[in-house]
Amino acid sequence: MLALWGSGLTLPAGLHGCGQVRWPHWSGSAPGKPQPLPVEPWTILCVELYGERRRSSVDALAKGLGQASGFNRRLVRVEHTEEASRLYYGRYGRTNNPRTGMLEVPAELAADLRRLQQLALGIGEAAYPFLMATPVPLETEPVGPPEWDLRQADASHSLLIAVFAGVEDRRQVAVEYVRRLRQEGDEAYYYHDATRSHVCLGSFQSRDVKLLPNGLLWVKDPDYHRYRKNYPYYTLDGQYVSQVQRDATRRVVGKVRQPSTLVEIPR
Repeated sequence: MLALWGSGLTLPAGLHGCGQVRWPHWSGSAPGKPQPLPVEPWTILCVELYGERRRSSVDALAKGLGQASGFNRRLVRVEHTEEASRLYYGRYGRTNNPRTGMLEVPAELAADLRRLQQLALGIGEAAYPFLMATPVPLETEPVGPPEWDLRQADASHSLLIAVFAGVEDRRQVAVEYVRRLRQEGDEAYYYHDATRSHVCLGSFQSRDVKLLPNGLLWVKDPDYHRYRKNYPYYTLDGQYVSQVQRDATRRVVGKVRQPSTLVEIPR
């Protein structure tokens, strides 16, 4: 996930830019039109081992899991790298709850996870070798030119202007938005995580990012201020995001649009 720089999403009013927001457009849809929620592929990481005997140990556990009652050996997968050996089980689809924005755990995943954590194979030293099993995103093929990946930017911060989570083919939508921005001369990047695709502008060095004594954030880079002027507000699936304002009695007194936000570039 992208890490928000500072104490939260809302930036001080003195940093808010002004100007016309240019909306991302994608085939067959317009800002605000509901789109089908994507199904994210997930799996269960049963165990991750290190050390000289990790390969043989994971292979033995994989064989035992494939032979265990109630488990499908075709859903058992082993991964060996130079650093570690991992055992995975299953493939599941997780979706975002449209009301909460949180990932929902399908019943099948929850049931398999519980059975794995309670499984005793009698292999190795651990009585329950998969006690620490956990759901993880299933790696998918990369989408987008690698040079546009935010992690390739030689900087520490960027300006988050858009996120796609509830649109079909969200990764491709984000990449196409980045393509449009770059065609217009903007330094745009994408970043995909397990549930969302982010679009950012600019690459700013940590030495140019300052938190002033009055609590205002200042970036000593003209591109940052140009981007904030052209893209003052953050969008989610092509829609502005509003925050409710309340008075001292917690009574709602208005709403404000979420500003575009400085984020730390993930590594």
